[in-house]
Amino acid sequence: MPEPGNPQSLNRYAYANNNPLKYRDPSGHIPIDWLLDVGGIAFDIYQLIREPSQENWQSLAVDVGLWMAPYTPAIAGVVLHSGKTAARLASHADEVVDAARMAGHMGDGAHAVLSASMLLKASENTPEALALVKALAKQGTKGELKQGAIVSLGHFGEVLGRPGYIDWAKKTGAVYLDLDPAAYEMLHSAGKWWEVNRQFLDDAIAAGADFHLQLPNAIKADSYFQREIDYLIEKGYRLVKENGEFWLRRP
Repeated sequence: MPEPGNPQSLNRYAYANNNPLKYRDPSGHIPIDWLLDVGGIAFDIYQLIREPSQENWQSLAVDVGLWMAPYTPAIAGVVLHSGKTAARLASHADEVVDAARMAGHMGDGAHAVLSASMLLKASENTPEALALVKALAKQGTKGELKQGAIVSLGHFGEVLGRPGYIDWAKKTGAVYLDLDPAAYEMLHSAGKWWEVNRQFLDDAIAAGADFHLQLPNAIKADSYFQREIDYLIEKGYRLVKENGEFWLRRP
């Protein structure tokens, strides 16, 4: 039995998980289209790590989009993937193996991208979607959220000579949110990033953290930074200035 935990595998007369429009499965064990999808995404992630170019970003977006299509005929997936995959396999066989190993070990980048892909496929407000949002927030959390923890919020890069929120957090030991860039771009483009961002804030609130703000007087009105401040104030946090630094303190 290919997958004992999958109820569809119990039906010995079913073909390709009862979805022959999406999967081809000559051996009766593994859908070929699924293998090509996972292999293509794994290689795209590997290429992005080596060279974060626009071409590699687009390649990842295309492969994720094809993987997300719920009723794409198997022949379409094979045709659309096979030329690129075959060429890569021929010229970069060792690199493909390394990419597969990376995805198999579920490093931070691969794990986040695959979780983001699953979230984009999941139906709104379902237990699966909520669990994926929580998982992505946890994957992006750097540092330990606990009572009295300091969370760094702010601009990504340096502003008016002040470091970005990540640099400040690394210097001071504060907690911060930093998901893999590929996963962030996928979620941001689909309008899903705020769900993960908000979950991170909720986790920090539940832990009893305070928030340090990097120059809140220099933010854009439509930025995630502004949404974070507005959300925390709605939750009862107080905006204060202490020794030249801005904070959101617990109620």
